[in-house]
Order: sequence, then structure tokens, then C-alpha cells
Amino acid sequence: MAEAAAPAAAPADGRWRAFWTAPATRRFRRNPGAWVGLAIVVGLIALAVFAPWIADRPPDAQNLRMRLRPPSLEHPFGTDEFGRSVLARVAYGARVSLLTGVVPVALALLLGSAIGLIAGFFRGRLDGALMRVMDVLLASRRCCWRSRWSAPSARGSSTR
Repeated sequence: MAEAAAPAAAPADGRWRAFWTAPATRRFRRNPGAWVGLAIVVGLIALAVFAPWIADRPPDAQNLRMRLRPPSLEHPFGTDEFGRSVLARVAYGARVSLLTGVVPVALALLLGSAIGLIAGFFRGRLDGALMRVMDVLLASRRCCWRSRWSAPSARGSSTR
């Protein structure tokens, strides 16, 4: 009696796994720019998350006697023209910056996934209609972007 052969793995699965595991991590490990970028991003995230513990005082607390001081032990990044701690302002500002980037990306992910799921599930006319709507949205965004940057050069550089 012949033994049943073990099912062979699909060749695409092996290539997919190999692409995302060894070569990608090897490329990342060998690229010093990737490590610098990762360190900056992780540092900003840590600064934003731990801002209440890292910052030496509230970002809007003023002390006019301490204005325009250079970096010191009391104020590691120095102070601004109103005596506010620059470290506190950077730490709390990192929160706003990260939220400004994370919230739109999360909303786009949710909205895009929902539209894709609806289009994939219902197919046919609804799929075609949703894809045409997305094509129009993407094309109109490009048109607006191009007109925004090309309009000043078309008018000339008049300074009134």
C-alpha cells in the first residue's frame, strides 16, 4: 500500500515568507539610516508618551525672570522669550504632532478597509461604482495639489 504524500507547500507561500523574514531584516540590519530613523521615531514616541514625567514643568508655565536662558541642569533645553521650558514644550508638542499623524492614518485605514470589504463582498455594480468614486477622489486630489503648486508660478512673482 502506497503512503499518502505530504501536501507540498505552495511555492508562493515560501517566497512570501522568505521575502518578509530573512532578506528584509537583513537589509534593515545593514542599513545605518534605518537604525537612525527607528531611533528617532522611538525617541519621539517615548517623549510624547512620557511627557508628564520627562518635562520639568507645564509647557505654558511662564517665568519672565528665566527668559532666554541657555541649557542648564534646571532647563536641559533652555528657556524661550517668556521663560517657558523648551523641553516641556517639545515633549508636549510631540504629543500633538504624533496625534496629527496617527489619527488621519487610522481613519483612512478604517474607511478604506470598510469600502474595500463592501466592494469585495457585494461585487458587481456596487464594486464598480465604489471604485469609480475612489478614482474620482484620487484624481481630484491630484488636480487640486497640482493647481495649488503651479498657480503661483503661472501668475509670476509679483510682490505687492
